[in-house]
Amino acid sequence: MKLKKHNKSNELILAFILFLIIFNPPFIRGFSFTITTVVVSGLLCLIKYKFISKNILCSDFYKMIGILLLYFIYVSGVGAVNSVISSLGRLVIVNICREIILYIAVMVVAVFIAYITLRGFYSFEGLLKAYVYCGVMQSILSIFSYFIPKIRNFLNAVMVANVRYENIARLTYNSNGLRCYGFASTLFDTFGCAMSLMAIIALYLAIAGKRIFYLYFGMISLSAFMNTRTSLVLITMGFFLVLFLNIKNQLSLKKFIKLAELGTGVFIISVIALRYINSYSTSLTSEWIKSGIESIRMLLFDRTIDRTWRGANTSYFGILFDKFLFLPDDFLSVLFGTGLPPINAAGRGSDVAYVQHIWKYGIVGAGIQYLMYMYAIRQGDRGLDIKYKGLISCLGIMIFIFLIKSEGLSYGMPGLILLPLIFSVWSFKRKRKQQILSKP
Repeated sequence: MKLKKHNKSNELILAFILFLIIFNPPFIRGFSFTITTVVVSGLLCLIKYKFISKNILCSDFYKMIGILLLYFIYVSGVGAVNSVISSLGRLVIVNICREIILYIAVMVVAVFIAYITLRGFYSFEGLLKAYVYCGVMQSILSIFSYFIPKIRNFLNAVMVANVRYENIARLTYNSNGLRCYGFASTLFDTFGCAMSLMAIIALYLAIAGKRIFYLYFGMISLSAFMNTRTSLVLITMGFFLVLFLNIKNQLSLKKFIKLAELGTGVFIISVIALRYINSYSTSLTSEWIKSGIESIRMLLFDRTIDRTWRGANTSYFGILFDKFLFLPDDFLSVLFGTGLPPINAAGRGSDVAYVQHIWKYGIVGAGIQYLMYMYAIRQGDRGLDIKYKGLISCLGIMIFIFLIKSEGLSYGMPGLILLPLIFSVWSFKRKRKQQILSKP
């Protein structure tokens, strides 16, 4: 059934679908919305290939896929060589297959979301709203979990019992009142990145004249801060990126002042609310967030860190620079990679996605991967209306900042926000061209 345009109830339906796709809530043990979504998306792309080819798969899409195929050829070649020379050859092959499958999966699901957006007669703005409503749904769960410990305990128990990954279940079980407010397959770093992206989308919609989205921006930001301190950095950076990009796109002084006042007001209210609920709650979240803010302050303003950084600072940033930033010893491995993540190749793990990318496929492989995203982001921004100009770039920059903390490319929460938006921009751009050409 075709949905009517600009129908808020339909936007909420799309938001719920996005909630299931992005957060993969573990309702039932052994059941994954991720696997279901990938299978359904793949079948739909095959069945509706004619429509998708005509309306979504534009020249920009094919160019992006061309870069992705180059990446697949490269990683397969590097993997083949490393599988021969490495004692962990079998693991190298498994790693290559996983990399390729995850990228195919995220592309297929992104096309699926673009398809239901276009086929359901949503506008691009309607898709943006659906992403924000998706974030609001999660933020409501987070806020209720914070104020009512029984709700948090129940949701955490369901996650621990049903989540597929043992390390996520263990971290959730051992949270001891520290974060884990909400309901998703993970409430850690990638969750925080996804919520940060949705907060910035809400901010863009608010700037476009929909003032209620300032409230949504505050709610989603609050949920993000409760669960990951990385969100504090991402949302702050995103906020200033929005200001910069709007100024660059000839934002009027009056509108800029209005934006700065309203945005700053929402941010201050969010901080005050966060302080209030932390004083209200007996959890450890307050001290945890304060330590994160202190780490950021020390990183930016404490000059003594520069002199005694390694081992001197016990904050996350100290651990980051002291333990997580390391590369292979030989030049060829740095350039072309080892085919394995550092935990397998060197016996040391690293949260930093850039480090993992270089260890697996070297500077060359990482460069091809980043080139694909940068091309898609650039072309995506070119197809946006003036009021949303810079949105795709802002989200893309935030994801690249997030790579300092964890993986954000390939199949995951951040990619399931950025790529469908880009594909939808291209599909609506193509639709406008077809409408112009069809006019007598």
